Amino acid sequence: MTWSNFLKLILTQLICAALFLSCDSPTSDDDDVLIGFDMYGSYTNTEGTNPDFEIIDTLTHYAINYSQMPTVSTIGRNVNIALNMVSVSTQDLKYDIDTLQIHELVNGEWVWFPEFSMRMQNLTQIAVVLVLDVSSSLGNDFYTVKEIAKEFVDIIKDNNVGAKVGVVAFSTDVQSFPLTDIRWDVKNYIDGLEQDENTKLYDAMQAGINILRDENAEGKALVTFTDGRDNYSQSTPEDIQNLLETDEAITSYTMGLQGIGGVEVSVLQDLAIGGQYRMVNSIEDLRSAFMLFGDLVSDVYQVVYTRNNQVIRQPRQIRFSFQARH
Repeated sequence: MTWSNFLKLILTQLICAALFLSCDSPTSDDDDVLIGFDMYGSYTNTEGTNPDFEIIDTLTHYAINYSQMPTVSTIGRNVNIALNMVSVSTQDLKYDIDTLQIHELVNGEWVWFPEFSMRMQNLTQIAVVLVLDVSSSLGNDFYTVKEIAKEFVDIIKDNNVGAKVGVVAFSTDVQSFPLTDIRWDVKNYIDGLEQDENTKLYDAMQAGINILRDENAEGKALVTFTDGRDNYSQSTPEDIQNLLETDEAITSYTMGLQGIGGVEVSVLQDLAIGGQYRMVNSIEDLRSAFMLFGDLVSDVYQVVYTRNNQVIRQPRQIRFSFQARH
């Protein structure tokens, strides 16, 4: 082989290799692939008139959120199993649910029953109350926090046109703006908020819960932000926890920003009932947390699985297989 032929051979191989790599290289579409997330539950109907369904947390994928407990109802010969406020998210990502399949475990085999039906739909009647810290400890970050709060309102309304949003602001006093579906009214109210001393966190959360309890909505969420410790409330964390546990229709999300005096991390974690908790160290991280929570509370689903009222005495597993993308 001559030297020129050798160079041509090497060049041809390099070109082929480059073409091969370019064809197999990841593209922007690779992030849009469907990913599977499974939820498992245990179902019985021992008398044909007493259906019961419970989520099996140990088998269910950790990214599946179901902030309200499943409800079971009987209509004639049908049994409806309803999952409310369902979403899929990890610590940093919100997934969009694309498809759903439901199977039952019968004699060791996962079976799809074509006679049974399922319905999955976005919840449209959503009520969200933002509990917002406006204490003096925020310093100049206060103005950025207000901008982030308005972005939070935009995310909710962009995801869910019919959603209602209210605000409870707290410092020395607690002041509130009622639930409304007009985003500009909420954003104008946030614009007009001013700082004051002290932190009346728990009283503000109670005010937010009271607003939501009086609202007739398919999904209710309380989203709380603070950068400090409560130092002026009459209510206690135990009071708030009891209220949230009593009213399972309300999902609670909490966010803490490390401020001058620090944040009671364990308390905020305990008060994130049905929802999630985030602790951040910077304003930009706070913006990301607000954006994620905005998606989580407004882009949620209800799933209804309808099967017959067959007597099933031994617990039977039902698997809800979600396909989602981010």
